Amino acid sequence: MYRHTQVGWVIIISFFIMFFLLGFFTGPLAGKGPFVLGLAVFVLAFMSLFWSLTVDVSNELVTLAFGVGLIRYKLPMSNVVSARIRRIKWYSGFGIHGWPGKGWLLNVSGLDTVELTMKNGMRYLIGTDEPQQLYDAIARNIKS
Repeated sequence: MYRHTQVGWVIIISFFIMFFLLGFFTGPLAGKGPFVLGLAVFVLAFMSLFWSLTVDVSNELVTLAFGVGLIRYKLPMSNVVSARIRRIKWYSGFGIHGWPGKGWLLNVSGLDTVELTMKNGMRYLIGTDEPQQLYDAIARNIKS
């Protein structure tokens, strides 16, 4: 069993900076009240969804939960064909994005990932600050 939570400091700091800059520049124009309150609610809601990524690996599943856990992925180990450590480019970004039917990048910080290839050809790049430990946990549980 493996469990690790990575905090997305870049995401947290970026949204706080965005919040303060937007509030500072647009607050006076919007009368401050409703606009700034709405912006604060949006930023806090978004940050609660993406401030971290928790990865759990068991014999049966790789589970990914972003932030407070409303956004989750469950990948059955029985569908994993292979795993490898992969370093992505800085411009790959953070969050959840990719190409439906081909692959997804799921990360909150850093450039290190563990790439899972599924039986159907789909690839999942899971961001982590512990690539070797995550890879080892997954490799131990890949079903032949």
